[in-house]
Amino acid sequence: MYQGEVTTNKSLSSLIQRFTSWSKIWPLLVESLIRDSHLDIESEVLPWAFIPKESSDLFYKRMGMIENISNKPKQMPLPKVTCLEDVVPWKSNGWKGRPTLCSVEQTPNPVIR
Repeated sequence: MYQGEVTTNKSLSSLIQRFTSWSKIWPLLVESLIRDSHLDIESEVLPWAFIPKESSDLFYKRMGMIENISNKPKQMPLPKVTCLEDVVPWKSNGWKGRPTLCSVEQTPNPVIR
């Protein structure tokens, strides 16, 4: 199971803060995710960061400064990283400028009883 976090902020400050907090309670976080998601007790939970490409070097530099991140048991592993520009919709030109369900105001149908 991946525990993903996304940021478009180039400074990565809130993302790094969140990962720092996670690293301090990683065993408890994993236990609660497995329990609440009804996963097998042996399931692996891995952090995954989606960040701006130009912030990749900064990400690895700042992650290297967090004490509780390693491949040791009971410690948070270094997050998997995917650059935002490498995923849809960033890769797709088709969506740009066209309305989507998220950008079009929708009036809910009234419930009549």
